[in-house]
Amino acid sequence: MALTRQGSALTVGTSLGLCTYGIDHKTALLDMSRVMSHKIAHDMTVHYRSQIHPQVFPSASTSLGAIFSMAALARLFNKTTTSVANNLSRVSKGVTKTIIPDLVNSEIFAQWLESLNMCANSYLEGKLLQNCTHEIFISGGLAVVVSQETYLRDTVKRAGFRLLKSD
Repeated sequence: MALTRQGSALTVGTSLGLCTYGIDHKTALLDMSRVMSHKIAHDMTVHYRSQIHPQVFPSASTSLGAIFSMAALARLFNKTTTSVANNLSRVSKGVTKTIIPDLVNSEIFAQWLESLNMCANSYLEGKLLQNCTHEIFISGGLAVVVSQETYLRDTVKRAGFRLLKSD
């Protein structure tokens, strides 16, 4: 991230997180005064209907956090998820490992990523943060899953994202 002047990070896990950041030009370090967390997970999909692939979500009438989470991605491939508070679900690490072949062998993942990118860009542009759309990093559970397979990393890159290195 230090190589960019400003950008965004999307965390896809139990829900969806978004922060924008800026780099101090003198030190090349993250400028904490320019880091802002955004509540994109709570935005209703009705405002993003034209950005969401209808083949993936024919009737997505819920929040962005509910459709762009690891559990939502797992449900697209009929994987088991566990409900938690506030209409969110979780998916176990074991199940996320079984989803990798599904992601590789389906166009759904590419369409899901494309929709996520368009929604994130639309949100940022609506908040007058167009300069943060040039570098959007993916982190969280999604980064962990896709980092295990070259094809998935390439799919993320083709969708317009970069991966944050995960532990």
